[in-house]
Amino acid sequence: MKKFNNRVEYQMNINDNMKSINTYINFYKKLDSSLKKNFYIKLYPNNNFWNSNFFLRKKFNKNINILDSDNLELIMANSKVFITDKISTPFIEALFMNIPTLVYTNLQEYSYNVRINNLFKKMKDLHIIHENETSCVNFINNNYDNIEKWWKKIEINKDFINLKKKLFSNNKNYPNNFINFIKHSN
Repeated sequence: MKKFNNRVEYQMNINDNMKSINTYINFYKKLDSSLKKNFYIKLYPNNNFWNSNFFLRKKFNKNINILDSDNLELIMANSKVFITDKISTPFIEALFMNIPTLVYTNLQEYSYNVRINNLFKKMKDLHIIHENETSCVNFINNNYDNIEKWWKKIEINKDFINLKKKLFSNNKNYPNNFINFIKHSN
């Protein structure tokens, strides 16, 4: 009996990598200088293959903090705020860990079902999701000192609570419920 791969995996290409590097550069350039000492970049795990570390260090004359640790959970647990450029596993993990979380991404690039898209649009209204790095860095520059206060308001927001209910559960039947939710959401 032949077996077939039924999983589509994303493989980052050079254009994706350069796009990410350029958004990191733009973000960092626009970040208030007083915040740069607290700003660390955790590159895609395969960063040696793409040489992202080299590009960033060259651009900023080694005056940029790049984390070498692969222990993302430990990194996030010690973060005041977690910022990412993709709605991906680290974004979801940071929300689960209840870390103030921001993402800058173009929601049009994703193919979420309508209900999830609507929840994400509400996250834009709460300033969790930003359409680009400029919007996100402006939010950080203006709110970094009060980020915990902002997050406390987010935690009690009904749309945010609804999103977390969709993403997380203590229910033992959660995987099946979530799969059914995804299948029947269109």
